[in-house]
Amino acid sequence: MRPGRRSTSISAPVAPSTPCRFCGLCRLCRWRCGSSGRNGSGALFALLSLLLACGSSNVRPHFGPLPEAAIDTVQGEAALVIRAAHDSLIARGLRIVRFSAEEGYVETGWYHVDRRRPWHENTLAVERVIRVRVFADSAGPNAVQVAGEAVLRRTVDPSLPVRDTEVAVPPDHPGHTIITGVLEGIRARFGRPPSASP
Repeated sequence: MRPGRRSTSISAPVAPSTPCRFCGLCRLCRWRCGSSGRNGSGALFALLSLLLACGSSNVRPHFGPLPEAAIDTVQGEAALVIRAAHDSLIARGLRIVRFSAEEGYVETGWYHVDRRRPWHENTLAVERVIRVRVFADSAGPNAVQVAGEAVLRRTVDPSLPVRDTEVAVPPDHPGHTIITGVLEGIRARFGRPPSASP
């Protein structure tokens, strides 16, 4: 050690033994802002980080399929059924933007049905650009309810949530052919449970 210089040591912070008084749920906030818990901004930052971390694994949206969605019941497990839907959509040229086998959900990006390729969101050709979502949920022992929707945007309004601008495609729309084809392929692969067979 050189003369005139003092050595310093930095110790890692230790989590307090009592819950944080800011969040009331864990020790994270108090650990971040110090044992006194007086730094409100540090506590707020830690709390927001905690909430974002807890919600980051949620892929499936809070809303369900539209009333016009195509619905069927097949045999199997929801994770396998939704993976089959995922693969079928990719094979048809659609780009997947959200997918979770555990949550039973797959969603595509926007797709131009005439050009047959992924398309940008803010387009004037709202009637020809669709998005597809498929939901898979357990419907009993070895049974899965699968719902698929193809939607288009009735308007392009950035001030509104995307879901509020969406409507189901009509039955004569190419998007309806895509989603019914996906569900028909799933039914052919997995079959219907005995209780749902005609």
